[in-house]
Parts: sequence; structure tokens; C-alpha cells
Amino acid sequence: MIQRLQEVLAFEGRRIDYRKGQPFLIEYDPDEPARPQRVELKVAITDIVSDPDLARAVQLRLDEAGICQEHGAYTSAVIMLGSLLEGVLVHAADVRTAAVPLTRPARDTRLQELIQHAHANQWIDQDAKMASDLLRIYRNLVHPLAEKRAKHSADFDTADLCWSTVNAVLNDLAASNPQ
Repeated sequence: MIQRLQEVLAFEGRRIDYRKGQPFLIEYDPDEPARPQRVELKVAITDIVSDPDLARAVQLRLDEAGICQEHGAYTSAVIMLGSLLEGVLVHAADVRTAAVPLTRPARDTRLQELIQHAHANQWIDQDAKMASDLLRIYRNLVHPLAEKRAKHSADFDTADLCWSTVNAVLNDLAASNPQ
């Protein structure tokens, strides 16, 4: 129904946009390209995640994050992207040979340590590590009290930064994958 409404409104140079989860009628130029993401995902999830069931779950999170972003649910998009990041880093820690091992099983390791582990083993570059640390902080906005303390809510730019981070990490993991 929303898609059909968007098509009808496009004839009038308008569309429904979402800000903080609320619909707004805005001016719209159908010839204007959508705002691009800063870092393009150049690989498929299956290039990174060898377990088919986990690959499906990770792809679903990627798809859901896109839906959230498109409809102005920026906090939800960030949470999905943080969950995806954690899932692929746990998988990498479980299946890859590590020169620098974890001190406990990957599934019991915090995201901060997983990020450090991936960087220490040269699976992700320094830029992806630093940005992942920021994504981890934003992902913690899942807790309303953390959001209150931060005095910040996710917006389009926050989610866009997180998309770029996830894309960079996935690209790095694929490039460093020995298979």
C-alpha cells in the first residue's frame, strides 16, 4: 500500500519520508538520485560466512537494516547492523586460523574484543577497526538508558556511518579470507 501511495504521490512531486519513525510528506524530485552510501559492499555474505544457516540470518539482518533505514527507523537499522557485525566476527573467529587467539570461546566474547581480535589477526584494516568501535557504541543505544545518557538518538547520518562501517568490515573480511 505504501509503495502504491509513493507512486501516486510521485506524480505530484511528493513522497512520504520518515523521520524518527514518523511519516512526513516532503517535496520529491524523482529524477534526483538517492543519497549513496559512502562505502559500497563489494561482496556477498556467502563470501564471508560459510555456514548456510548463519549466512541466511546475516543476510536477513542486512535486508532488515535497509528497510529500517529507508523508513526512518535509524536506531533499529544501527542495532541490526551491530548484530550483523557481531555475528560475522564470531563466525570468523570460529572458522579462521588465528595467529593471535581469543582467551575464551568466540560466542562468549564481547563485540569490542571480537573487533580487536579481527584487527590483530589482520582480517580487518585499521579504519574498519576504528569505525567498528564507533558502531559498537551506537549499537548499545538498544538500551534506552544508554541513549538517554548519550543525549543522542540515531539519525540518517548515524545509520549511514554504520552502513559504511559494516560494508568496510565485510569487504575486509572477504579480502582476508584464505579460502
